[in-house]
Amino acid sequence: MILTENLGVRDGKTKQPANSDTLYHLASVSKCFASALAGIGVSEDKFEWKAPVSKYIPEFNPFDDPDVGSKARILDCLRHSAGVGNITNLLLGPKATVVYVNLFSMAYY
Repeated sequence: MILTENLGVRDGKTKQPANSDTLYHLASVSKCFASALAGIGVSEDKFEWKAPVSKYIPEFNPFDDPDVGSKARILDCLRHSAGVGNITNLLLGPKATVVYVNLFSMAYY
């Protein structure tokens, strides 16, 4: 079951209320959830902290870098030492759809 509730306004100037279609910037909050979920997976023996990400996601190859794709471990990704480039902006929309991504000033829609 997914529960939703909207609080506050989606636009500070117009004071329009937030609703289920309001877009939110996740920023660093997602790291907490990803780390907690990874910890649960490790405690359930579904994967290992020091295993390469490619063991579980074979197509993992960020920025077409074979070193990162083959050597980055789950632990590395959670502590920002995997060598993955800086994603400066990720905007998620309703139902976790990716609305906008800005990678090194290159926009993808």
